[in-house]
Amino acid sequence: MKEAIPGYNTLCAMLMAAIAKHDRSAIDTAAELTKESVPRHIYLSLLGSAWCELGNRMKGLAMLREAAEIHSSPSLLLSVAGETDDLEEKQNLAGRVLADNPQDIDALRHLAYAKYHQGDREEAERLIDKILLTEAKNIFALEYKGNIYFDAGEYGTALEQYRKIALKPMPVALRFKICHCYYLLGQLGKARRIAKSIQDKVALANYLEANVQSASELLTEILNS
Repeated sequence: MKEAIPGYNTLCAMLMAAIAKHDRSAIDTAAELTKESVPRHIYLSLLGSAWCELGNRMKGLAMLREAAEIHSSPSLLLSVAGETDDLEEKQNLAGRVLADNPQDIDALRHLAYAKYHQGDREEAERLIDKILLTEAKNIFALEYKGNIYFDAGEYGTALEQYRKIALKPMPVALRFKICHCYYLLGQLGKARRIAKSIQDKVALANYLEANVQSASELLTEILNS
């Protein structure tokens, strides 16, 4: 429905178009048109999410933080948790949501992520298992359960977890992990086939936990094995 004064609907429509076209200037135009007609926390959260989507995470995260200070809803707290690289902040925000709703899957996921990367694998696994009790096919939980087994040198069990993930096409970063497991298990034929299929794609992979150079060197080693 057309708005007499540009407001929430206008802001949403303009931001969606800006993201689709990768047009950052359109975000500024949307912000200027609607700054007086949309509730401040909603305005900031929508703009913050748009800036994060287009790659300006510093600007977007600052807006999301301000929105969460104005209105500390679970969704806003978890939006900040999802964008921040600060593990303590991620943990604290997830904890605030879990204090009111101990079963919140997104909050459990963010807390498990923080615990894992802080080195508390035991607590991370406890949280992951809690997620899997509710969502047996949760992608994050299966991958990080696999990571925990991999870190412990249980490559066969790690592989089982990774292969449970129902994503098509499977992301390069996950195929890399599966390839690495096969290699360490001595299943060189399977490892080589995967390595060959991702060798030229690994530099562009999202969420590749190994650095690109190390990953490329490992793939070369597998192909030459």
